[in-house]
Amino acid sequence: MTVAKGREFLSIPGPTNVPDAVLAAMHRPAIDIYSGELVGITDSCLADLKALFKTKGRAYIYAANGHGGWEAALTNVLSRGDTVLVLESGRFAQGWGEMARMMGVEVEMGLLNVIPGAYMRHAHHWLILHGRYVCQARKPRCDACIVCDLCFSADKWFDCDPPKPPSMQKASS
Repeated sequence: MTVAKGREFLSIPGPTNVPDAVLAAMHRPAIDIYSGELVGITDSCLADLKALFKTKGRAYIYAANGHGGWEAALTNVLSRGDTVLVLESGRFAQGWGEMARMMGVEVEMGLLNVIPGAYMRHAHHWLILHGRYVCQARKPRCDACIVCDLCFSADKWFDCDPPKPPSMQKASS
């Protein structure tokens, strides 16, 4: 069996071909994580991370599964009481929203319920691209936004005058 082909092995998301050399390495006994070679490797990685991220601060290695990565990303970006919009396009997105909600973040869902069926096939990708290039988290480009009139984020109304949401109309009258 060649390394290029490997054996089929179910990983999530998968399936993934795992080369024989990797399978053989997985069968070696675990090394002592508190002494010896691994301590030196860890020290070297931490020093390299500081250089890579150009920081004088301390670098950390966060060992976790994918859900631990979600939690780290959410806690480093959001605070209790912040609001996020979750495009519930599948189990992964729903899980992301559920974790944010458990951390005290207000989660808006239901966007897919208002997208016309004819646009559904591409809506997920359009919304991702829109968020990445137009409705950016810290510097939204409302002047370039084609749906600015539908936006109810008052703190992001820079160059358009969208209608006020019903809750704001009641408050101002």
